[in-house]
Amino acid sequence: MAGERIVDIDWDDLKCFLALAETGQLTGAGARLGISQPTMGRRLKQLENCLGTKLAERVHDKYVLTPSGELVYELAKEMQQSVYAIERNTIDKDADVAGRITLSTTSCIASAWLVAKLKEFLDKHPRVEVELVIGLDLLSLRNRQADIALRVGTRGPEDLVGKRAGVVNFGLYASQDYLRARGRPQRPEDLARHEIIDSLGALAQVTQVGMLRELAHGARTPIGSDSILAQLRAARKGIGIVALPHYLVVASPELVRVLEQDFDIALDLWLLIHRDLTTTPRYSVCFQYLLTALQRHAQVFAGPPAPGRGPGDISGPKSTARPPSPAR
Repeated sequence: MAGERIVDIDWDDLKCFLALAETGQLTGAGARLGISQPTMGRRLKQLENCLGTKLAERVHDKYVLTPSGELVYELAKEMQQSVYAIERNTIDKDADVAGRITLSTTSCIASAWLVAKLKEFLDKHPRVEVELVIGLDLLSLRNRQADIALRVGTRGPEDLVGKRAGVVNFGLYASQDYLRARGRPQRPEDLARHEIIDSLGALAQVTQVGMLRELAHGARTPIGSDSILAQLRAARKGIGIVALPHYLVVASPELVRVLEQDFDIALDLWLLIHRDLTTTPRYSVCFQYLLTALQRHAQVFAGPPAPGRGPGDISGPKSTARPPSPAR
């Protein structure tokens, strides 16, 4: 119609805007997409000029969406989902098990178990390529940056197909050198007089960390990290006490479990996949392979039997530690 303004939007500009909206920073968005901060800024300006409106404003060190930006963000997310649906429902739909699969999980599970299992899978399916994305949350799966996720804790959104594959048990650990120097805590109250290895970032929000903070309220925290692998290293060096999954401690004989009766946490282990991918060969075969492998190695993640629990009891989440208060 006469007078209508036709806008030619660059999809790459929209992808940059989506990443900025979800990270709040040009640097973080650029790191996600593999492009520089100046390029991110240029693409944002290009999109704003194309649409004739301001989409985001800088407030302190973060970018906050304007009302127009909020609207464009919601519409761009719908476009992104449509693009992914087209790609995944047409490419290799009837082909052999071949193509790229993006898996998301924690650094601990990836290094201690998953990489070895992927070697076996890739040997069986040499035409498959796997991208391994490390993260604690479901953001990569929700945003279609991952096809399949292996995560600890809650199941996640109902629109994902999920299978409970076992449990991961956590306990408190310290090195023998640390315990010789500082003594072994006999009661939860003793933790307040010990050194605690703290958690940062997304790791600070997980269940075992919240419970440890509640029990060790007031304790000194000489070091903190957003990586469980770094915390493991710190514990091995005798810096303090930390909550760790049992399977990660198997190769660290210098670590000793403490307060077994008082701190015993079991969280569900979930394997998740997008519903629309379950009919595509490479995704469905990989999902079933991982599910079978996880069930076969359930005791690896469950770890040694906790006090009062038999060696075969991996029935589900339970904890003998006090839950964190709502304010934590």
